[in-house]
Amino acid sequence: MFGKLLGHLNYSSRNRQNSTQHHDEHQPDAAARTSKTTIAEQVKADTIGVSTNREALAIPEGCIFCEVSREKGFDVVYEDEKYVVFRDHKPAAAQHLLVVPRRHIDSVRTLTKEDLHAVKRMAEIGHSVLDEFRIPLTSRRLGFHIPPYYSVKHIHLHVQATPYKSWLRRAKYPIVQGWVGYTKGFSWFVEVEQAIAIIEKGGRVKISSC
Repeated sequence: MFGKLLGHLNYSSRNRQNSTQHHDEHQPDAAARTSKTTIAEQVKADTIGVSTNREALAIPEGCIFCEVSREKGFDVVYEDEKYVVFRDHKPAAAQHLLVVPRRHIDSVRTLTKEDLHAVKRMAEIGHSVLDEFRIPLTSRRLGFHIPPYYSVKHIHLHVQATPYKSWLRRAKYPIVQGWVGYTKGFSWFVEVEQAIAIIEKGGRVKISSC
């Protein structure tokens, strides 16, 4: 979009310069320079704070978590302009909810430091919901599955209150502490505080130790 806009401006500027050239070939068109500078500054201002992570910005067609609502059959327990919380349709634990951002983010593997606020906010919302259910801290588990071990290509934070319904369900959400120099050990699931610590250090969340 920005490329087309700047291309149109350059074309318009050349036309204005040609129309005034017969008056004075050696005097640049001040109006054209001002217009180009103003628009360029506006474009720059419009992009401030916008993620440059291409995977995070790409919105795949038909992403079901981009359009979560009660009207679409989701059991929503909390929502605001940026986030929504709903019950997992196949709960693995006594309480099992998902927190998702309305802005599309592919997965926990794509997160960078510019996404830290979003991850922390998701954790805050998850704990707030569990507070409403009076779930003790020792019974809480919040975390993300790491690709390719996930079912929906839109980041979602699992918010759970144990116990799990079976040992098999529990095995899907292993939290492994890292060895010396690592925050997390080998696992396809990362606890939310582990993810935050890894990203704060400038790292990327992955299945192997990180």
